[in-house]
Amino acid sequence: DKYQNSKSELVKMGEDGQMQINPHYNVEQDQTTSKDDDRDLVIFLTYVACLNNLAACYLEMNESLKARDMCIKVLEIDPYNLKALFRAAKSSLALHNYEESEVCI
Repeated sequence: DKYQNSKSELVKMGEDGQMQINPHYNVEQDQTTSKDDDRDLVIFLTYVACLNNLAACYLEMNESLKARDMCIKVLEIDPYNLKALFRAAKSSLALHNYEESEVCI
């Protein structure tokens, strides 16, 4: 996946092990990627964050099936996303799908 292997300084690994946009990134000084690649990366990270946040909202509203569906979408894109794995396990547990919950953790 070109985003997970990006050499750009735009993306840094956060303390939670998730990719995050570097707030100190200067696109004018970075020669490793084009501005189009950086824009695509920002869109990708924003999309994943939105899906993760939507899953969290569904969990708060006790909509476990919808939360699990959002987590599956994230995991199809980023299979090692810790937040999505945790939320998928939590939603599967609420749905009494214990085997799926165990696989997620």
